[in-house]
Amino acid sequence: MKISIVTPSYNQGEYLEETIQSVLNQRYPDLEYIIVDGGSTDKSKDIIDRYSSRLCWYVSEPDNGQADAINKGMSHASGEICAFLNSDDLYLPGALQLVATYIEQNPTCNWVCGDTLYFGENIPAYYHSSKVPTKPVHALIWEYHTPQPGMFWRRSVLDVRFNTSYDYCFDHDFYLKLLQLGISCKHIKHPVAAYRLHSTSKTVNYQQNFDLEFDLIADSYLSTLSFFDQRKVVATKHIRKIYSQVQHGAALHNDD
Repeated sequence: MKISIVTPSYNQGEYLEETIQSVLNQRYPDLEYIIVDGGSTDKSKDIIDRYSSRLCWYVSEPDNGQADAINKGMSHASGEICAFLNSDDLYLPGALQLVATYIEQNPTCNWVCGDTLYFGENIPAYYHSSKVPTKPVHALIWEYHTPQPGMFWRRSVLDVRFNTSYDYCFDHDFYLKLLQLGISCKHIKHPVAAYRLHSTSKTVNYQQNFDLEFDLIADSYLSTLSFFDQRKVVATKHIRKIYSQVQHGAALHNDD
């Protein structure tokens, strides 16, 4: 069962080689690895060139952001199983074989998520067991936690593309589209990836932008929900807003 992995990258030369090695060192027998670089100005292009003979396809050119890079890479993917791994994250040893075996043994499964390790500079590594969404409202009120590096899909569901209108929550929007189509996510209770937290990552630096996009997406899906589910989403939005204000106030107080 062929697996296609796409790595979108832009000026992540500090971490990119470790990411590439974590994919290639899987020694998976039928691997198709694709790297889409957004025209990096650091050492990324030199790193990619060193591994070019082991890549199915790669490019280094300006794009319209991370979602656009992933869509571009997926258009060259032919594997039955597909995933994207950001250029600062890692796959753990044996991850691809584990995912392939699970999907082979569960022929109706189109979407899986394994567990993830978090790690980073001056951050003790810790294990996270994923909680997968079961229906759209669960995703819209954030009743799920599935770190992106643990996600894999059958190629057949990737007719749904990542929305390039979003810079931070395009994966969240993608999950919602799949859930609306009745495609469920299955949980593999085993760590398959490692999520790197560092000072220049979107997750660490731009949480407010994630929150804003999350709310925009929630608003766009409201009309598709039942009355009671709409109330849950609106209530959650207000609770998150109040919590953010309290956190901001506490931060200002600590700065005094």
